[in-house]
Amino acid sequence: MADMKFTLRAVDVSYLGGIFIFVPWLGTQILEHNNFAFWFITPGFLIILIGILAIRSLPTYDKALDIVGMLGSFFFTIVFLMLFGYAANDSGKASDVEGYAVLGFFIYFPFVFVAFSVSVEKYREKAKAGPTASVIALLCVHYLTILGAAVWEAFTLLPSSPDPVYATGFPFLMLFLILCVLFMVFFGLPRIFLMLAYKDYVGFLIYLLGLGIYLWDKVPPVN
Repeated sequence: MADMKFTLRAVDVSYLGGIFIFVPWLGTQILEHNNFAFWFITPGFLIILIGILAIRSLPTYDKALDIVGMLGSFFFTIVFLMLFGYAANDSGKASDVEGYAVLGFFIYFPFVFVAFSVSVEKYREKAKAGPTASVIALLCVHYLTILGAAVWEAFTLLPSSPDPVYATGFPFLMLFLILCVLFMVFFGLPRIFLMLAYKDYVGFLIYLLGLGIYLWDKVPPVN
């Protein structure tokens, strides 16, 4: 058990490194529609499915979470497809991004449904012997979080007001909290799902700490 916790903390540390070192560069690639960004995002379709199966294979997983997870995946799939559409779209037209998302949803979401429907009982027994399933689940979740943070980074690099005005004091704290909540709604649902399934609250706090530090200077101007 101690070795398992150490392994999970090591994965959490790698996530902190990724969000502070890799995200700023990746955000620039996404903003510029660089081919690397496209190929970094594309495996996410497979990683989402692997993450779902890994989380459902955890010994602590409650089958009652299938409905919660499927509803969360429904929303997250739409967000991810919008992101993929943006990365794949060089025209800059919002309608093209929406077209990617609508078409992709009907093609891809059945695979998400299958990932929540197949039996994972035999893998759950194997997962009791080591940290493999939990590490895979955590890696998948952190990959998706880093991807979401990179998108946020790209948004912050967009041209803003020539003379931006930033909130201070209590208004700044309120905007910061709203930003954190919005990020969790759009990109943090997989981590919440993993926390509910694995009950690793220390890891979830590390996740929130890293996210909070990263978003601290990402609060947009008020004008």
